[in-house]
Amino acid sequence: MRRCFVLFAITVLVASGCIDYEDELVIQADGSAEHRVAMAVSLEFSEMGDATGGMNGSIGSDFFDDFVGDGITVLSQDTYTRSVENMYGDDEQYQVQEIRVRYDDVRTASNLAGDGDSFLFERRSDGSFLLRRRLEADSAEEPDPEMEEMLAFMGFLFADNGFSFAVEMPLRIRTARVDGAPSHLQPTWDGNRVEWYLPFVEMMGASEDFWLVVETATR
Repeated sequence: MRRCFVLFAITVLVASGCIDYEDELVIQADGSAEHRVAMAVSLEFSEMGDATGGMNGSIGSDFFDDFVGDGITVLSQDTYTRSVENMYGDDEQYQVQEIRVRYDDVRTASNLAGDGDSFLFERRSDGSFLLRRRLEADSAEEPDPEMEEMLAFMGFLFADNGFSFAVEMPLRIRTARVDGAPSHLQPTWDGNRVEWYLPFVEMMGASEDFWLVVETATR
């Protein structure tokens, strides 16, 4: 992922929690792309039962369903377990499902742009690139005591969990921002690389969607 193309990498690093999600999207200047997605769930998470809304340590085969469609070629898919050190310093076993696919055109990939307004990649007439990616908020529209109680519980459960985003463009970054995020959740960039970290609980408590917007300089 260090060649003359756009790299959009989303890595959810959960060093001490129950869920680990990794997403790497490599976009070439012509719009073709390769995408790697891995979902890992702690096998011990299954013991929490109904408190987790039915989530458990087993990921169903429907995890791969979003990666089927016209213009998508499956390169590989795998299921395995791995050991992760939790917040107490103990090793914890995770079940992982991973898939790698190739898109003929990332701009029309159904799992990225299925609703027509969640993902944008374009080369502008002046030769610069623009990348926009949405991460949907997940909170109640109106204040809800039960929701607040659940968020407090989830905040404890996923205290160290978050989404780590890294974006590399084929040209030097001119500006990067996250619309909908406060100043302490804005990205940083150096050269052609942008990094952004979003704590899991910040996403759950947000009332507005987050938009990562990256613009490059011209050649």
